[in-house]
Amino acid sequence: MSLSAGHLRVAIIGADSPVGDALLQELQDLARLPESIVPVSLGEAEGCVSWLGADLPCQTPERVDWTAVDVVVIASQMAAAARMLGKARHLPVVAVSGLLPETPETHLVAIEDAVTAALLRVLEPVLAGQSPMWLSGFVGLPVAAQGQEGIEELARQSRALFALESAEAESFPVQIAYNLLPQVGDIGPSGSSAFESRLVGRLQRAFGTTTILQFTAAWLPTFHGAVVDLHGCSPSALDLEGVKARIQRVPSILLMDASYPGGAPTPATDAVDSTDVAVGRLRLNPQDDRCFSLWLTFDYSRLQAHLLCRGLENMIESGLE
Repeated sequence: MSLSAGHLRVAIIGADSPVGDALLQELQDLARLPESIVPVSLGEAEGCVSWLGADLPCQTPERVDWTAVDVVVIASQMAAAARMLGKARHLPVVAVSGLLPETPETHLVAIEDAVTAALLRVLEPVLAGQSPMWLSGFVGLPVAAQGQEGIEELARQSRALFALESAEAESFPVQIAYNLLPQVGDIGPSGSSAFESRLVGRLQRAFGTTTILQFTAAWLPTFHGAVVDLHGCSPSALDLEGVKARIQRVPSILLMDASYPGGAPTPATDAVDSTDVAVGRLRLNPQDDRCFSLWLTFDYSRLQAHLLCRGLENMIESGLE
């Protein structure tokens, strides 16, 4: 089977999710558009998505003609999205790493999740290509990572609290509006959540098992902006001005100067409708110049969609046979 961008029929599982909506925008910017888009809903398929100025009705997996599809893109990290493949498991798939099992029989392009990609993008110039001795940090995820249901729940609870009504929880275990939920996924025997364990595993693949990794993840009451408060240690001494110069040479990173009012990046002002990663609060430990701290933020939905789109392009360029 060979793939050609101009004749590609793409099914998007989770097209009606925030990442799916951002992916459709990314695909419309390609030089060669797919021949057709088949939007597959994570819900009851009553809505529509926008494609080239027209509304396309979403379908349930059972109603999709999978023989008229060339490739599947999974625009969600929910386990239910992977289970929707059903009869389409013979097709090439683009999905976040770890969502589907990788076997010799499957045609899978596994891409990084948005948080891992943002961290690796920033750590490359900070460490000048070296592997860190240790990394620790706080990861704040927006409700968009929970899907459209997460966005609707935050909006609904916010309205309810302003009206002095109770904020009933449905998608999240407790109230998310004006709150922090330090539990992203089930907590395992080690005390780490499912998200934290996956993040550590992905970073270990990048840096090796000798790097000590410790992260705490929480749901934020933000719609799309994710944040990471990161601390780490380089194997060799760092020069702050040299680190800044290397970061500034990366076009997809915005380094902000916290010495100015409003100079620290925030998820509401600097992580909106962009695939860039904004970095601020960069500093070295005065007692050990190998140790650094920084703050970064990015638009979760846009960055994840961008990575999925690049994965689809890579699949096409590889001339899958």
